[in-house]
Amino acid sequence: MTQEYKNRTDNGQTELILEYDQEDEFDSCNDMFEYTFYYRLSAFDKASGKRYFDVNNLEIACEADWKRFSKDRYLGLTGDHMLWYAQEYADPETIDLAEISRDSMKFKNGVSRVSFSLPNGYVLRNTDKGVDIGGFVFEDVFTDFRPLWNSDVIACRDHNYRLVYEYVM
Repeated sequence: MTQEYKNRTDNGQTELILEYDQEDEFDSCNDMFEYTFYYRLSAFDKASGKRYFDVNNLEIACEADWKRFSKDRYLGLTGDHMLWYAQEYADPETIDLAEISRDSMKFKNGVSRVSFSLPNGYVLRNTDKGVDIGGFVFEDVFTDFRPLWNSDVIACRDHNYRLVYEYVM
Protein backbone atom coordinates (compact mmCIF):
# COMPACT_ATOMS: atom_id res chain seq x y z
CA MET A 1 0.00 0.00 0.00
CA THR A 2 1.17 3.51 -0.68
CA GLN A 3 1.38 6.27 1.89
CA GLU A 4 -1.92 7.86 0.80
CA TYR A 5 -3.89 4.77 1.77
CA LYS A 6 -2.83 4.67 5.42
CA ASN A 7 -5.74 4.71 7.88
CA ARG A 8 -8.22 4.02 5.05
CA THR A 9 -9.13 1.09 2.83
CA ASP A 10 -12.11 -0.39 1.00
CA ASN A 11 -13.20 -3.57 -0.74
CA GLY A 12 -15.48 -1.88 -3.28
CA GLN A 13 -18.57 -1.98 -1.03
CA THR A 14 -17.34 -0.94 2.41
CA GLU A 15 -14.84 1.78 3.24
CA LEU A 16 -12.97 1.54 6.54
CA ILE A 17 -11.43 4.61 8.11
CA LEU A 18 -9.25 4.56 11.21
CA GLU A 19 -9.40 7.96 12.91
CA TYR A 20 -7.51 9.01 16.01
CA ASP A 21 -7.69 11.49 18.85
CA GLN A 22 -4.49 12.64 20.48
CA GLU A 23 -3.71 13.68 24.03
CA ASP A 24 -0.33 15.03 25.03
CA GLU A 25 1.13 15.65 28.44
CA PHE A 26 4.48 17.12 29.42
CA ASP A 27 6.50 14.96 31.80
CA SER A 28 8.60 17.49 33.73
CA CYS A 29 10.65 14.76 35.46
CA ASN A 30 11.90 13.36 32.14
CA ASP A 31 11.65 16.69 30.25
CA MET A 32 9.61 15.25 27.37
CA PHE A 33 6.10 15.01 25.97
CA GLU A 34 4.12 11.80 26.24
CA TYR A 35 1.41 11.17 23.67
CA THR A 36 -1.64 8.92 23.82
CA PHE A 37 -3.50 8.09 20.60
CA TYR A 38 -7.06 6.68 20.69
CA TYR A 39 -7.94 4.94 17.41
CA ARG A 40 -11.56 4.55 16.28
CA LEU A 41 -12.58 2.35 13.33
CA SER A 42 -15.62 3.34 11.26
CA ALA A 43 -17.21 1.49 8.33
CA PHE A 44 -19.10 3.31 5.58
CA ASP A 45 -21.24 1.96 2.77
CA LYS A 46 -19.56 3.16 -0.44
CA ALA A 47 -22.81 3.47 -2.42
CA SER A 48 -24.68 5.69 0.07
CA GLY A 49 -21.81 7.03 2.16
CA LYS A 50 -23.67 6.09 5.36
CA ARG A 51 -21.72 5.04 8.45
CA TYR A 52 -22.90 1.69 9.75
CA PHE A 53 -20.27 0.33 12.11
CA ASP A 54 -18.02 1.89 14.76
CA VAL A 55 -15.35 0.42 17.01
CA ASN A 56 -14.32 2.97 19.61
CA ASN A 57 -10.81 2.50 20.99
CA LEU A 58 -9.80 -0.24 18.59
CA GLU A 59 -6.30 0.58 19.79
CA ILE A 60 -4.75 2.89 22.37
CA ALA A 61 -1.10 3.71 21.73
CA CYS A 62 1.25 5.59 24.04
CA GLU A 63 4.46 7.16 22.78
CA ALA A 64 7.08 9.61 23.98
CA ASP A 65 8.74 12.31 21.90
CA TRP A 66 12.18 10.73 22.18
CA LYS A 67 10.99 7.63 20.29
CA ARG A 68 10.35 7.27 16.60
CA PHE A 69 6.60 6.79 16.29
CA SER A 70 3.84 7.00 13.74
CA LYS A 71 0.20 7.95 14.11
CA ASP A 72 -0.58 6.17 10.87
CA ARG A 73 -1.83 2.62 10.52
CA TYR A 74 -2.12 0.40 7.47
CA LEU A 75 -5.53 -1.21 6.96
CA GLY A 76 -6.81 -4.01 4.76
CA LEU A 77 -10.01 -6.01 4.33
CA THR A 78 -10.02 -9.73 3.71
CA GLY A 79 -13.40 -11.20 2.83
CA ASP A 80 -16.58 -9.71 4.31
CA HIS A 81 -15.48 -8.98 7.85
CA MET A 82 -11.78 -9.76 8.37
CA LEU A 83 -9.59 -6.73 9.03
CA TRP A 84 -5.83 -6.65 9.15
CA TYR A 85 -4.08 -3.57 10.42
CA ALA A 86 -0.57 -2.65 11.46
CA GLN A 87 1.38 0.33 12.58
CA GLU A 88 4.57 1.21 10.80
CA TYR A 89 7.55 -0.90 11.84
CA ALA A 90 5.33 -3.60 13.41
CA ASP A 91 3.73 -6.89 12.47
CA PRO A 92 0.06 -6.75 11.40
CA GLU A 93 -2.85 -8.03 13.49
CA THR A 94 -5.95 -9.69 12.07
CA ILE A 95 -9.35 -8.98 13.63
CA ASP A 96 -12.70 -10.62 12.88
CA LEU A 97 -15.05 -7.63 12.94
CA ALA A 98 -18.09 -9.89 13.35
CA GLU A 99 -16.45 -11.48 16.40
CA ILE A 100 -15.50 -8.15 17.96
CA SER A 101 -19.14 -7.00 17.71
CA ARG A 102 -20.18 -9.72 20.18
CA ASP A 103 -17.04 -9.91 22.31
CA SER A 104 -18.36 -9.59 25.87
CA MET A 105 -14.84 -9.07 27.25
CA LYS A 106 -14.67 -5.62 25.63
CA PHE A 107 -17.48 -3.99 27.62
CA LYS A 108 -16.81 -0.64 29.27
CA ASN A 109 -19.43 0.58 31.72
CA GLY A 110 -21.64 -2.32 30.61
CA VAL A 111 -21.62 -1.30 26.93
CA SER A 112 -19.68 -2.74 24.02
CA ARG A 113 -17.26 -0.42 22.24
CA VAL A 114 -18.90 -1.50 18.95
CA SER A 115 -22.13 0.03 17.63
CA PHE A 116 -24.23 -0.36 14.48
CA SER A 117 -26.43 2.33 12.94
CA LEU A 118 -30.16 1.63 12.62
CA PRO A 119 -32.84 3.59 10.74
CA ASN A 120 -33.93 6.96 12.11
CA GLY A 121 -30.72 7.55 14.10
CA TYR A 122 -31.10 4.59 16.48
CA VAL A 123 -28.17 2.34 17.43
CA LEU A 124 -27.69 -1.38 18.04
CA ARG A 125 -24.98 -2.57 20.44
CA ASN A 126 -24.28 -5.57 22.63
CA THR A 127 -24.24 -4.91 26.37
CA ASP A 128 -23.46 -7.10 29.36
CA LYS A 129 -27.26 -7.45 29.84
CA GLY A 130 -28.02 -8.40 26.22
CA VAL A 131 -28.46 -6.75 22.85
CA ASP A 132 -29.65 -3.13 22.97
CA ILE A 133 -31.76 -2.38 19.88
CA GLY A 134 -32.69 1.28 19.81
CA GLY A 135 -32.91 1.53 23.59
CA PHE A 136 -34.69 -1.81 24.16
CA VAL A 137 -32.52 -4.54 25.73
CA PHE A 138 -33.14 -8.23 24.96
CA GLU A 139 -31.33 -11.23 26.46
CA ASP A 140 -29.58 -12.07 23.21
CA VAL A 141 -26.39 -11.28 21.25
CA PHE A 142 -25.96 -9.68 17.84
CA THR A 143 -23.40 -11.79 15.97
CA ASP A 144 -23.33 -10.25 12.49
CA PHE A 145 -21.37 -7.58 10.66
CA ARG A 146 -23.37 -5.75 7.99
CA PRO A 147 -25.27 -2.51 7.37
CA LEU A 148 -28.57 -2.40 9.30
CA TRP A 149 -30.03 1.03 8.51
CA ASN A 150 -32.58 -0.36 6.03
CA SER A 151 -33.30 -3.61 7.89
CA ASP A 152 -36.80 -4.68 8.87
CA VAL A 153 -35.57 -7.65 10.90
CA ILE A 154 -32.49 -7.93 13.13
CA ALA A 155 -31.22 -11.52 13.30
CA CYS A 156 -29.49 -12.27 16.60
CA ARG A 157 -28.11 -15.50 18.03
CA ASP A 158 -31.35 -16.73 19.65
CA HIS A 159 -34.17 -14.73 18.04
CA ASN A 160 -35.06 -12.41 15.18
CA TYR A 161 -36.39 -8.95 16.09
CA ARG A 162 -38.70 -7.00 13.78
CA LEU A 163 -38.16 -3.24 13.74
CA VAL A 164 -41.36 -1.22 13.84
CA TYR A 165 -41.28 2.54 13.33
CA GLU A 166 -44.02 5.12 13.56
CA TYR A 167 -43.52 8.04 11.24
CA VAL A 168 -45.27 11.25 12.24
CA MET A 169 -46.16 13.71 9.52
